[in-house]
Amino acid sequence: MSGKLHASERLEIISVISGFFGSAYMILGLCALVARTSGECLTRITPGNIGMSILLLSIGAVLLSSPTTFRKNIILSSAASLVGSLLSITAMVVQVLDVGATWLDDIIRSQSFGRGDIVAGLLRGDAFLGYFMLLVFPFVLKTVKEHIIR
Repeated sequence: MSGKLHASERLEIISVISGFFGSAYMILGLCALVARTSGECLTRITPGNIGMSILLLSIGAVLLSSPTTFRKNIILSSAASLVGSLLSITAMVVQVLDVGATWLDDIIRSQSFGRGDIVAGLLRGDAFLGYFMLLVFPFVLKTVKEHIIR
């Protein structure tokens, strides 16, 4: 018996990982939505606008559709994992660009922008989950290529 996993086993692992991250995105999106609508804005942890909250909920829904459809339709499950990971990476890139743009804007306007603000922006929930999905994405892409696109 070799130590390598078969493509179907890898797809099952990807489905479980997608379910985990989908749940995390849903929790983060709901926390951000509740915090924003209640007047308490926890911008150090959650996004400060409703649009990003809706995006996080959408990413969570896409990623959660992977484990729920795995036994019925393996191609749909794989597509959900692939699309969900791409969406989460895109949200992470937007957050990183936002932090960089704010930092450059403050430099141009000669205002102080503390390191704490940069770190908080780079470690905000949407970016933090995106970093992990960035690590998972090559595995997802390789498995989908091997199993689905033959």
